[in-house]
Amino acid sequence: MMNLLKKNIALLLAVVLCLCLAACGYYNDPITGTDWRTWGIARDGGTIIHGGEETYVLVCVNKMEATLYYDTEDQTPFGWLDYPIVFGDDVWDVFRGIDFADLNGDGNSDATMRFDGGDSDITLVWYWDAGSGTFVYQPDSSFTGGRKSPDEVYNELLERFYVLASDPGSDMDTVEDGEYGVLEAARGLGDDALNGIGYLIKDLSDDGVPELVVGSLREYGGEVYALYTLVGSESEPELVLEGWSKNSYIYVNAYVGGSSCFYNRCSNSAAESGQGVFTLFRSGRELNWRRFYFTYAEDGNLDNVTLYTNTTGSWDPEESEVAHYTTLDEYYEMFSTPVVDAMTSFWAIDCTESSFDLTPFSEWESGGAADS
Repeated sequence: MMNLLKKNIALLLAVVLCLCLAACGYYNDPITGTDWRTWGIARDGGTIIHGGEETYVLVCVNKMEATLYYDTEDQTPFGWLDYPIVFGDDVWDVFRGIDFADLNGDGNSDATMRFDGGDSDITLVWYWDAGSGTFVYQPDSSFTGGRKSPDEVYNELLERFYVLASDPGSDMDTVEDGEYGVLEAARGLGDDALNGIGYLIKDLSDDGVPELVVGSLREYGGEVYALYTLVGSESEPELVLEGWSKNSYIYVNAYVGGSSCFYNRCSNSAAESGQGVFTLFRSGRELNWRRFYFTYAEDGNLDNVTLYTNTTGSWDPEESEVAHYTTLDEYYEMFSTPVVDAMTSFWAIDCTESSFDLTPFSEWESGGAADS
């Protein structure tokens, strides 16, 4: 009787283990150790036939693409399926399946992915192109359920920024969050505003979702006036940061922790200023401060200024510590040092260039698609 009970308990534990693996991901074979297939990131799988050769692949579903991997211990990519639209954080939940049937009769497996689009299902189709060795998206055979591409979503914002840059005399009362820096710069640049202010659509946080950057071109200062990312199941734009003359952001071409790096310089008063370096969290929605310094006039006494530091971007001395390892003179010197030089000498970040390569709004076609 005891042996039978032990067998039943062992069987129950095995079933629970399989259910746990199935809940975390697609692959639930009893593989142990550091094998990536036990991490729970594979969402589906299937057999692909190309040139008469069968290959079993595992599928990882992301916000803007699906990655196909060989079913091996080493996480080796087989190919990619790039979406024409962007999904939200719920992409795993809305994914309904993938199929590798030959759709065009050339003897090679194509790919069809299906998602729950709410009111209507979303179907995305790719044909295999033997010449390039890639899956090519087929818009005529697909249905996106009315969802827009990132460019289409951002175009609505870019249309507004174009108006602000081309008409810097706009009423300040109508300015929305994210637009103040552009309007301020446009008024300063005057007739040259469309040449000096531009935009870029690029994935900066390495999560597969492109951000929108609006700022000044390198020869006009290279500052970032607004940065947006796409969030939610409907992929709506969300303002991440806003810059202006007394709160400037500059991108530096250095990657820290796999994310783009930025330098911030700001001022609250003649005696209170701050500067720091941060990256974007992988979601693209928050700033990950590596180090922030600020000066604080104790009890409002301009002759008693203390330098504080933290890793949160806070201006509150109670949330910071006194920067004993950096002097006020060193701190002030950074304000007069070119950004690239300061990144290397003070912040110890290998940097050779600052600011983005933006497309000027003088090349923007009102009502047209953005060039990213």
